Amino acid sequence: MRSSLFYFATQTMVCTTLLVAVSACTKSNAKKQASSEDLHPITAPPQTPALPNPAGTAEALRPLYSIASLGGEELFCQNFSAERAYDAADLEPALNRMAGAQAGIPEGLMNPFTLQTLALKLNPSGCKKTPELLKGGHCALSVVKQLPSGAVTLQTEQRLFWKDIPTLAQASSAKATLDTKAGLLSSKNALFASLQTQINQQKLLLQILEKTSGGSALFTEAQNLLTALQEQAATLSNETKDLEEQIAPLQNELNKRTEELQTARAALKMSCNPSGMGAVSAVWKDAD
Repeated sequence: MRSSLFYFATQTMVCTTLLVAVSACTKSNAKKQASSEDLHPITAPPQTPALPNPAGTAEALRPLYSIASLGGEELFCQNFSAERAYDAADLEPALNRMAGAQAGIPEGLMNPFTLQTLALKLNPSGCKKTPELLKGGHCALSVVKQLPSGAVTLQTEQRLFWKDIPTLAQASSAKATLDTKAGLLSSKNALFASLQTQINQQKLLLQILEKTSGGSALFTEAQNLLTALQEQAATLSNETKDLEEQIAPLQNELNKRTEELQTARAALKMSCNPSGMGAVSAVWKDAD
C-alpha cells in the first residue's frame, strides 16, 4: 500500500513539473511571436490595380456605337454608348424615335427622320474622328427607351440635329473642294516662282553669251531655252488665274453653308434640354 502511494505521489510530481515546463515554453514562444510581430507588422495583401480608364470615367468601359453618314465618317459621325451590348435591330428604333422627338414629330404620327431616310448607318464601334466643321461643343444627352428586351439607356455627344446633315454635307463638300483647289494653287504659285528665278538666270546667261559668243550655237541654245521657260511661265500663269476664278465661288459657297451650320448649331444649343432633345437629360458643353 505504501509502495502504491509513493508511486502515485511520484507520478503526480512528474506530471506537475511537465505541465509547468510546457506552460513556460508556451509563454516564451508567445512572447517571441509577439516580439516578432512588433518588428515585422503584418501587411495587407497587395491590391490588384484598377484598369486604366482613358476617358477618365466609367463611360469608357461601356459598349460604344456610332451612327455615321453613308458618305463616310469624315462627313458626319456621332458616338453612342450603352450600359450593355445590344443588337442593331434593338437600337435603331430607339434612335429613330429620338430623331423624331428632336424634329418635333408628335407621337403617333409617321416619323420621316429615321436612320434610313437620313442616309445614316449604325456601327458597332466608335467614330474615328470628329468633322472639323463640327468642333467646338456638343449637347451631352442621356436617352432611355423601352425595348422588348427591356429599357435601353443611350448616352451621346450630339453636335448637330440629324435633319441638318444635308447642310453639313454641302459645307463639307465645298470645304474639301476648296482645300484641294487651294493646295493646287499653292503648288502652281511655287512652281511659277521657281520658273521666274530660272528665267532671270537664263537672261543673265544670255547677256554674258551675247558679249562673248553672240550668234554661236551655244547662244542659240540658251535663247531657245529661255523661250521655252517663258512659255511654261505663261501657261502656268493662265492656269493660276483659272484656279483663282474657280476658288472665288467655292469660298462664297463655303461661307454660305458655314453660316447655315452656325445657325443650326445655335438651334441645337437652344434646344439642348430634355424636352427639346427627346432625352432624360441634356446639357450643353462648350469643350470637346
